[in-house]
Amino acid sequence: YTAYDNLVAKGWTISENPGLAFLEYTTTPSTSSFELISNGTVDYEVDWGDGTVQSYTTNNATHTYSTAGEYVIKITPAAGSTYQPSFNTSGSVSNIAEIDGTGGSQLINLTNAFRGGSNITSFSGNIDTSNVPSFNSFLRECDTLETMPFFDASKRQECMAETQETISMLEEVLTDHPLHSVIIGGDFNTEIK
Repeated sequence: YTAYDNLVAKGWTISENPGLAFLEYTTTPSTSSFELISNGTVDYEVDWGDGTVQSYTTNNATHTYSTAGEYVIKITPAAGSTYQPSFNTSGSVSNIAEIDGTGGSQLINLTNAFRGGSNITSFSGNIDTSNVPSFNSFLRECDTLETMPFFDASKRQECMAETQETISMLEEVLTDHPLHSVIIGGDFNTEIK
């Protein structure tokens, strides 16, 4: 017997934990509609968090909810495809409160991805960014950001100017929202306290 079998034998009902999706956006509590914006050639599925699941091959996908509220939107690229979020101050970036997911090899670029996300408080460290070549301005103007994980920037192709821009952005965030420490790795290491 496994632990699972023992619990089922005792009358427990156990559901599978579906785990994290590729990208997950938790919306602000007053969200009544949501527009996803991406770049490149796309093929992905969106679980809008209200029981509606749709597939898209367009860069813009819009959904209207029957009731305003907080929803968890899950994005899953089709096998062999890539996904590049690109809100860049448009779409529903201001309706995003938290960003989570697994990321991975299908996440190909974060340039301007969540720029202007004025209500984003959390960007999870669960997201695998090891295949992302550019983080340029990806969290710029996210003034309510409270957590900043360490990102794998080993594939970064941008020059030192991008890193300096990121440090400047982090200094702005840290001025408004004190964190213990943020460490930026890559071609050079800088610690901001």
